[in-house]
Amino acid sequence: MITKKNILKKTHYGLKIFAHILRQFYPKEVVISINGNVCKPTFNPFTLEKYPSLYIEIVNNLAVYHDTEHNHFKGDVFDFAQLYFNEDTEEELLISIDEALQLKLGDTTSDNEIERQRTIELLDQIPDKDILPEF
Repeated sequence: MITKKNILKKTHYGLKIFAHILRQFYPKEVVISINGNVCKPTFNPFTLEKYPSLYIEIVNNLAVYHDTEHNHFKGDVFDFAQLYFNEDTEEELLISIDEALQLKLGDTTSDNEIERQRTIELLDQIPDKDILPEF
């Protein structure tokens, strides 16, 4: 089930979401470097600053951000993701995060069902031919 709580569990309080988005803009950079609950400043893809001004930290089990040059630019990981994914509803945003990070929270198929389908596929690959015993 795709919920904010489940996404936060699978993304280390949302830090993996920040990392995913920042890697899209800065593929050759180390985008997040964390020490305790605070990350070193990083580049902000949504401003024109040419130096690291985006601060990310974990507060109450939720990754939040603020920009030192733009006081209005702050929020939590889901606000940041909305800037990137630009979805119309919260549900669409959560689905986009789930798909982009391959969290598989929306996958309703159980592990047993997946294993059963895999076994059937493997059995279907075995050719159908009569095997006659030889003596």
